[in-house]
Amino acid sequence: MDRFDAFLDSARTTDEIERASTSKIARRWSETERQRGGVVARGVSQRTATLLTDVSDDESDARGRQTLAWKTTKLLPMKELFLEQQSRRDLLALGGESVLSADGVRVNPSKSIEFVLMMRGFEDCGDAKDVTTAMLREARGTCGYFVNVSADDITASVEHTATIENDNEQGADDEAGESASSTRHVFAQAFYAKHSIVVPHEMSSFQRRRCVLMARLNSQMRALDDSVDSVDRHRPQFVAIVLGDPSEPPTKNVFATSHTIATMLSDSDFVDEALDCEDEKHFRELVMAYMKRGISPPVVFENDLSRVRFTPRRVGSCIVGDLRRRLPVYVSDWTDAWANVDTFIRVLSTTVWLASTTFIPALAIGLSMQSDSSRRMTHVDFLLSEAVCGIAFSIFGGQPLLILRVSGPIKTFLNVVRIFAESIECDFVAFYGFVGIYAGVMVLTFAMLNGAEYMLCINRFTQENLALFAAVTFIFNGFNAMATMREMISDDATFLKYFILHLGTVLTAFKILEFRRNAAVHMSLRMVIADLAPLITVLCVTGLSYAFPNVSVNRVSAALYNLPIWPTLVDLSSVSSSARALALVPASVLAVQIVLESNISAMLASRPHNKLAKGSAYNWDLFIMGIFTITMATFGLPPSIPALPHSAIHTVLLSKTTESARHGVIRTNVRRATETRVTNFIAHLITLIITLRYRSTFGRIPIASLSGFLVYMGLSSLGSNQMISRLPLLGNVVPSRFLRHVTKRTIHAYTAIQFLYFGAIFGCSMTVHRAPGFAVVYPLILASSVPFSHKILPRLLGDYHAHVLTTAVREENMVGLFY
Repeated sequence: MDRFDAFLDSARTTDEIERASTSKIARRWSETERQRGGVVARGVSQRTATLLTDVSDDESDARGRQTLAWKTTKLLPMKELFLEQQSRRDLLALGGESVLSADGVRVNPSKSIEFVLMMRGFEDCGDAKDVTTAMLREARGTCGYFVNVSADDITASVEHTATIENDNEQGADDEAGESASSTRHVFAQAFYAKHSIVVPHEMSSFQRRRCVLMARLNSQMRALDDSVDSVDRHRPQFVAIVLGDPSEPPTKNVFATSHTIATMLSDSDFVDEALDCEDEKHFRELVMAYMKRGISPPVVFENDLSRVRFTPRRVGSCIVGDLRRRLPVYVSDWTDAWANVDTFIRVLSTTVWLASTTFIPALAIGLSMQSDSSRRMTHVDFLLSEAVCGIAFSIFGGQPLLILRVSGPIKTFLNVVRIFAESIECDFVAFYGFVGIYAGVMVLTFAMLNGAEYMLCINRFTQENLALFAAVTFIFNGFNAMATMREMISDDATFLKYFILHLGTVLTAFKILEFRRNAAVHMSLRMVIADLAPLITVLCVTGLSYAFPNVSVNRVSAALYNLPIWPTLVDLSSVSSSARALALVPASVLAVQIVLESNISAMLASRPHNKLAKGSAYNWDLFIMGIFTITMATFGLPPSIPALPHSAIHTVLLSKTTESARHGVIRTNVRRATETRVTNFIAHLITLIITLRYRSTFGRIPIASLSGFLVYMGLSSLGSNQMISRLPLLGNVVPSRFLRHVTKRTIHAYTAIQFLYFGAIFGCSMTVHRAPGFAVVYPLILASSVPFSHKILPRLLGDYHAHVLTTAVREENMVGLFY
């Protein structure tokens, strides 16, 4: 308690806003406790546990049940009034005029809020209920829609029992004193600021959208809730009551509006002037002067490129720095998995999740590629590439939390290379061998030149386009596989069963996903379901496929016929000299794609809120990717690179986390990270063993289940993509920071630009059959989005708006609590 009281003492000198909630309870305390004036209702104090009597709503019940009081106090930062769009429009509505911002844009007052000012002052204020009643009475004289607003709903009654000492000398044998009871009223919930209290109150029956009553007090309120003293010794001289409908959006509800008013009333200069205002007109003029002072200076922010060091360094210096950072903790990367029982259980469950969520997608994508390439590159090649690269990376890699996969965009690029090779009448696998070797050398050179530092320029504009491209690629491959099977299957009953299994996989996976997000289910059970979700889905559909045995089912075992166990070296001598030279074109594009995907995955896995403590190794990991790409190409295997979303999810699953459920959304917060190589090593070792020794086991899986799983992966990724959530036609809520700092018109313009860029990328990749030479450059279009977002986008949307929209979303410390 001493440390807590010290914290409160330090908070008294700050201008931060406090919001306290008080239950409608009857509270008993001694006179000594009342004089101490603490912040938290004393359900438990240093000396005694204080009992409270909750007055029953049933008047016939003479007994009161004893309870403990619970009251919370939260310190909030000031709002960025002059940057947040709705806040400054609300205050301009109070001032009654528009204003010209620093960037030359006129900001108009909000039309969805009304202010009723009472600046003549109230005498003999009394307690909270007296002030509220007086404000409502005066407001009803100007507007008739305050008739249904009651002061009893805004305030809470508290029974106060004080002990009075007995000074009667003859009453030595009597009690030490007498008890005197009284009832006082406090605000049920309020924002406390310097010299002011702002009270939010939601009413579903309120006839207006938002209305703010603001009053100046000529005398101090009596019997005030002592939470005010926890922030500031001053007694309030301004009271504001914010009324509104609960259905208002997050930036316009009563809590957001109250936060805006409280921030303005925390400004010492403004309050000093407002205390001397003559009338309502003078108060509005002071508000306009306050807004003009704050909105005039240009917005100053740190440019994203300031993190990048453009000065040249010695060749390989960053790789050496990565190794110096990671080698001292290499042993702990293995031993941390066995630190304690809790960590070991997380490692075990994450290993199961990793093994299932990498094996099944690799099998599905590999079968799609096997069908497209006429068995020149098979699903076994995909599985072996992921298994071998995953095991090697867990041993030699820098950041062990990265998951190497043959991603959807890589599979799309391999298809482009295949058609490009066919157009020049060259063997696909041999031509890809030169492409992979050239690309690996380019990635090695890029890493040696410390190129990963420049990847800090990548922002949300490029990340979201890549994520959307990967999701749409999965969906396209899933439906393309079904269309291919329709051409191969002549029997309608067989195709109908294929379609049912395909659709059943998608529906079953989404049902399991809903179960995983159910806050009513225990966290441990949800973790088990999350880890086994892909395996459960495929097993259920595989079991269903044995129904109606008279109707045949195409299974993976048919695709395994006559496939070698180990790959062999590619015969590179069959490629002509001209084809070898042409291979440089797709090789340079593949190198760009590897660099982009690898670094974006590494950046998302190493985000600050994941709390990784052992350091990054961007350039060393990129160097390893170059070696892996060359090695895989010489054996005709596809390249495995760090991919989304597995790398970021793997980081969170291994961490010690807590969950909170607000507004039906489960939020995961990382408390402590676990950086280990064990999960990556064991999961890919399992994949390697199954691929080499137990092919007949996964050969029973129906192909329809795998094509459906591709569709599910794409659709589930779309649900978490911010580009999709910002589409106005879907009616989704835009992330709150965007809404606070940028107008909706600007957000929609930014989203439209993003979709135009995505359309160019996806459209270019779809021209592979007509113009393979043009389709091969689609990764360059994706790479061009990086300079576009830094140079062109600020000219289109404005420097500050482009900065807000393209930088990572910071943690919202207020939205989840109140609005």
